[in-house]
Amino acid sequence: MVAVMSVSETQMPDTWQTGERIAEIETLSVAPDARGTGIGSALLDHVDEELRSAAIDDVLVGAFVSNTDAIRLYERRGFRPAWMYLQRLGGRSA
Repeated sequence: MVAVMSVSETQMPDTWQTGERIAEIETLSVAPDARGTGIGSALLDHVDEELRSAAIDDVLVGAFVSNTDAIRLYERRGFRPAWMYLQRLGGRSA
């Protein structure tokens, strides 16, 4: 799922300079047995095409720190770390 919103609706207007609209990839997942087959890249290709057609250049995506394969994919696609969330889960670890 990709959410597109006005930058004024986000926490970003006074933090980074962005275009008028920004997209956030909320969910992008590939079934475990299909990982490493290029499906993630194909999904991002499609997202990029849609965003290009909407004239949106700025994109956010989140990934769990432990999901090194996804992080590697996003970094190959030009994404760079911007912020980090910390959590405490009542005796469970992330």
